[in-house]
Amino acid sequence: MDKEKQTRYAFHVTGQTGWINDPNGFSWYGDKIHLFFQHNPYKNTWGPMHWGHVTGTDFVKWTYEKIALSPDRPRYDSIFGAFSGSAIEFQGKYYLVYTGCNLRRQTQCIAVSDNGVDFTKYDGNPVLDKKDLPKKSSIANFRDPKVWEKGGKVYMLVSAKNKYGGRSRLLLYHTNNMTEWSYGGVVFSNQKAKTAALGHMMECPDIFTLGGTDVLIISPQKVKGHKNRDASVYVTGKLNYGTGGFECAEKNVREIDNGTDFYAPQTMQTPDGRRVMAAWMATWNRVPINALLGCGYAGALTFPRELTLSDGRLFQNPVREIERYYTERYEEKITLLGGTRYIEELSGKVQNITIEFLPTGGKTGISVFDDGKGNGLKIYYENRTVTLDRSKVIRDFYPSPSATTAVCDTPSDAKKIKLRLLMDKYSCEVFVCDGYSAMTTTVAPLDAQIKTYIFSDEEVFVTVARDRIEVK
Repeated sequence: MDKEKQTRYAFHVTGQTGWINDPNGFSWYGDKIHLFFQHNPYKNTWGPMHWGHVTGTDFVKWTYEKIALSPDRPRYDSIFGAFSGSAIEFQGKYYLVYTGCNLRRQTQCIAVSDNGVDFTKYDGNPVLDKKDLPKKSSIANFRDPKVWEKGGKVYMLVSAKNKYGGRSRLLLYHTNNMTEWSYGGVVFSNQKAKTAALGHMMECPDIFTLGGTDVLIISPQKVKGHKNRDASVYVTGKLNYGTGGFECAEKNVREIDNGTDFYAPQTMQTPDGRRVMAAWMATWNRVPINALLGCGYAGALTFPRELTLSDGRLFQNPVREIERYYTERYEEKITLLGGTRYIEELSGKVQNITIEFLPTGGKTGISVFDDGKGNGLKIYYENRTVTLDRSKVIRDFYPSPSATTAVCDTPSDAKKIKLRLLMDKYSCEVFVCDGYSAMTTTVAPLDAQIKTYIFSDEEVFVTVARDRIEVK
C-alpha cells in the first residue's frame, strides 16, 4: 500500500491537498449531498480561503469536485478570500452565500450555479455591505451567513461584532430574489452577562427546527476558561420572524461536543427529513494532527451526525449509512474481575466499538490505539461522568493538560452506561449513552498502537461489540 493511501482517513473528508477548516454549504442539490469547506489548496497552513467541494450520496464515500470559489475579486474577496457560508436551492438555481473578506472589510456575497459544480459570482456583489448593518456594528467582523427558506422567502442569519465592547450579535435578513436583502432584526445578542459561555465573536451560526423547537448553533471565540479557547454551543427556543428575536432561556446554553477537536458545525436536512451535522475536526489554537504527522494535508471534518432533540437536549449519533460499510462483526459478554483485559478481536484503527456496563463505584472503560504498555487513548466512566484522556497517544505535540483531556456528562438516571467509539486512523468520536453526550478527538498513534483493552477498578459485567469498517 502506498504512503498516500496509508495516511488518508478511511471515511472522513479532507482536502485532496492543503489545509481545510469550517464545513460550508452543507446541503442537498441535484440528487446529491454537497459539502464544501474552507480550503487553502496550496499549503498545509491557513491561507487565502477557497471553497473546496465534495459530493456524495451516503455521507461516507465522496467525490472531489473542482474548487467552487476562489479569492479572485479585488473589490471584495481577493485579499483573505471566500470565508464561510452556506448554500440553498431557490427557484431552480443553486446559490452559495458566503463572506467575502478583504482588508478590514467583510461583506456577504453570492455565487450561482445551474449544475451544482460551476459557480458564477454575482456582478452586484456584495449583497450586504456596511450600509446594511445596524448602528454600532463593525464591518471588519461581519461574517458566516446561514440561509434557509420559509414561506417563499429566504432568510439569512449572520454574525456581526460590535464596534465597541468586544461582543457580537446575530442579525436576520430576508429576500424574495437572493440579490435584494432587507434587515429583519437582532436574533441573539452576546451581552456582558453571557460572555463566559459565548465568548466574544459568535461565529458560524446555524438555526433549524426539531420537533417544533428551534435550535440555534453558535461557535463563540475566546471563551474564558474553555479548554479549547473556542467552543461550539447550542440554545433552544423560538425564532420570532416578526421581530427577528430568538426567544429562549438564557441559562440553556450547552456545549455540542465536549472533546478536544470540534468547531464550526453546520447542518443540512436530508430528503427523508433528518437533520445532519458536520464540523471541523480541529480547533484554532493547535495545528491539526495530520499536518504534524506529515500526511500531506491538514485538517478534516467530523463524520456526519444525525441530530434529535429530547427535553431540550441535542442528541447526536453517526449517520446510519455507516452501517452499510460494517464487516467482521464481533460481540461478547465478559465478566471483568477488576484490572485490565486485552481483547484481540477489538484491536485495529478503523472500526466501530461499543461497550455497555452497569455503573460501578470506580472507573470502568476502554483503551484503544494502545501499544500494550499502557500508552493508549483511554475513555472511562466514573461518578456520572465520562473522561477522555489522549495524553499517551499524541506524542509530544500538546503538552498542555487542557489539550489532552476532556469530560462529559451522562444521564443522572442512567441504569446502564454505553460508550460508542467511531475510530478512523487519527481520530475517535465518542458517543455516550446513545448520543446524550459526545466527545471528538484526534490522535497520533504509532504503528504499534493498534491494541484494545477494557479495564475496571471493580468487578463488572461488560458487553463488547465491534464492527470493522471498510470503505473501498
